Amino acid sequence: MPEPSPEGSSVRQERFTTVVLGILIAVASMVVVRTHPDVDAGLDAPKREIVFLGQLIEETTWPSDRSYGPILVGHVGEGPVLRLLERSLGTQVVDGRPIDVRHIDVGSPSAFRDAQSCHVLFVGRDADDAARRLARRLHGQGVLTVGTCDSFASREGIVGLDATSRGLRVIVHLERARASGIGISPDALAHAELLADRPVGRRPR
Repeated sequence: MPEPSPEGSSVRQERFTTVVLGILIAVASMVVVRTHPDVDAGLDAPKREIVFLGQLIEETTWPSDRSYGPILVGHVGEGPVLRLLERSLGTQVVDGRPIDVRHIDVGSPSAFRDAQSCHVLFVGRDADDAARRLARRLHGQGVLTVGTCDSFASREGIVGLDATSRGLRVIVHLERARASGIGISPDALAHAELLADRPVGRRPR
């Protein structure tokens, strides 16, 4: 059996090196895409999420029957995140519409009706299973559901936020947004990971 030539071994080594470099470049590109550049990584996680939420509201449109009056932001849970939402978003006005932050009590018999009346439902990282079930029930109801974990968009809602050491990872389920009559601008989606029940190609960079 002939022994492999040094030239053949060199060619195989070069090909192997090229493949490895290609994989490393692809992985590095994915890491860059998954962090949103407009959110200061120096902020703590809740502040990063709420800063982005304010930006997202500015870049979102709702069905015509929700296109007037205050923009209602419901929050599941109480405590510091609710107060932070009130301080950060409660003073904002978007296209002449003030933002009104309200608490949604998932244990109340009117929880679904109260959440359904909102433009946005914000589900914090301390939310329980009842809050996640409520978000799932809002599919197709014209409510932008936003949750603070990376699996939220794939399981319960439309937008998932995941604060990392590099910034903020944003995951958007396009089909759920469309089914709810919600439009999110290309600028807001430019650095997001896009999910759908069917494969969706990423826009060219």
